[in-house]
Amino acid sequence: IKEADTLTPEMLSELTPNSDPQEFCHWLRTKYRAEVDASLAVCGHEPHLSALCSFLLTGRSENFFEFKRGGAAGLDLYIRSHDIKAQLSWFMKPSQLRSIT
Repeated sequence: IKEADTLTPEMLSELTPNSDPQEFCHWLRTKYRAEVDASLAVCGHEPHLSALCSFLLTGRSENFFEFKRGGAAGLDLYIRSHDIKAQLSWFMKPSQLRSIT
């Protein structure tokens, strides 16, 4: 999660493959008790990754996109006391990620 000019990678049990996306939202609301705008880069395993992104973007558990193996996405998060909204900032296939390294 990136706030302003800091970058802090974190490993979270709330992001394990079988976790409910709402667990991550609870973690966000607990960690950021004040209003925060942050950026989130996500990579991981399917189907959890697309389920988490879909939930953050829509608030529903229906997947509407799929990550290819090795893909990643960036989300802008708007965290408020009882509400989290997200906007897709970027979405890259593995071939696109390889071309920028």
